[in-house]
Amino acid sequence: MKTKAKDPTHAVFGVDLDGEPFATTISSGPHWIIAGQTGSGKSVFANALIISMLCHATPDELKLQWVDPKKVEATAYIGLPFCPNDPITDMQEAYGYVAYLAWLMDERYELLSKYSVKNISEFNEYVDAHPDCGEEKMSYFVLMVDEYADMVMQTPEVEKNIVRLGQKARACGIHVIVSTQRPSADILSPILKANIPSRVCLKTTDQTNSMIVLDEPGGESLRGYGDGLVKTVDGTITRVQGPWISNEEIDRIFAHLRGKYPRPEPIDYKSKVVELGICDWAETYTDDVPVEQRKVKAKKQRASYYG
Repeated sequence: MKTKAKDPTHAVFGVDLDGEPFATTISSGPHWIIAGQTGSGKSVFANALIISMLCHATPDELKLQWVDPKKVEATAYIGLPFCPNDPITDMQEAYGYVAYLAWLMDERYELLSKYSVKNISEFNEYVDAHPDCGEEKMSYFVLMVDEYADMVMQTPEVEKNIVRLGQKARACGIHVIVSTQRPSADILSPILKANIPSRVCLKTTDQTNSMIVLDEPGGESLRGYGDGLVKTVDGTITRVQGPWISNEEIDRIFAHLRGKYPRPEPIDYKSKVVELGICDWAETYTDDVPVEQRKVKAKKQRASYYG
């Protein structure tokens, strides 16, 4: 696996006030909130951010999963080689996928412990140096939730596993980006913000919403159309103009990527969360119904470990 950037999650956020490119790794976040009112450029910003990663990484290095409650924001990603599974539009299934990532996180920590390494980078270096160890390199995972408010309103219990990922998933290469156009205190709760420290604040309706996103004012004074404030994990705030990318350009880039890489097999997360007792099948399915055509739902009585 080769990439022009050392970290497959290296992403371009735009240009700063001096006209210089502003870029950092999603993994350094290690998780991100993108928030802004309607018309602030949130969807374009998120697309450009993700596409900047896909243009230098490979599908072996980086896997992307969209959660798209509105069912229209992530259709371009269907069948993309970086996306083993199509965008998830059913929020019960989204709950199942987030629970799967929480399980995967714990499995990866077992491997890190087994080989006495601290993080995904050291693990992958170990596998390179010891080809006979019998392990495969870990891919980075980026979970992109397009409208977090819709997901939480439909499945409130999902926040517990989002928080678990926020607390622990960095070292094993699983990263969460949640976006919302409703940055209210009940959606971006204190416990969520405490575990997702990096933020992108686009134009907000008022100072109160800016305070919720950034913990300080400024978002209400932005111009919209991708004008934003990026707050990194060290608390530094940089004003950027996010890149513009048209739907036609997205289609051209994705057509190139589909021609360059084969699509991997879908991740069978549904069978895993049913096996673990985290979810139930949404209905009774006969054996001849493929797993990818089945739906899962959150169990009413779940093990507290998974929320």
